[in-house]
Amino acid sequence: MIRQINKPALIYKEETILYPELLGRVGAVSQRLGKRNPEKVVIFMENRPEWVFAFYAAWMNGSIAVPVDYLSTSDEVRYILEDCEPEILFYSNETRDTVQKAVKGLKNSPELILADEIGKETVTEIQAFPEQEKDKVAMLIYTSGTTGSPKGVMLTFDNVLANIESVSVGVPIYQEEESILVLLPL
Repeated sequence: MIRQINKPALIYKEETILYPELLGRVGAVSQRLGKRNPEKVVIFMENRPEWVFAFYAAWMNGSIAVPVDYLSTSDEVRYILEDCEPEILFYSNETRDTVQKAVKGLKNSPELILADEIGKETVTEIQAFPEQEKDKVAMLIYTSGTTGSPKGVMLTFDNVLANIESVSVGVPIYQEEESILVLLPL
């Protein structure tokens, strides 16, 4: 299952996370989500390992990941929350104030999960990612809204795979025997 077992999956500041540890942490977050079976999961935090854990946990549960730029204003976040009506919102201490303003008085407020609460949890039994249909929506990316309100663009797993393939052909950043995963955009 894991071909790159002794290779770094994620390097953040002074922390190096190997593939088994990454999958263990993703599995722990996935179990937490599994109790709720959310259709959509918003991820609103700066780039950090917990962002990755939340994102892959959403996919492991068959949920649609909705990444939101952590520099978004509370009005922008509120608009996205009202538009996509997620069941879960992952946030960080850095985005806490924006989230609190965005959800205040919201009709369908998502469950809020602080990233620091999911950072070190892990599972010992690693589960495989479920096979997904290529035309299933993998993520919902909101446009910048330069010509009006932001629009939620549905990207399927096939779209994501096409992005990965284009990057791997156009930007040779790894050895042929290695595997990488690139998420566009992060």
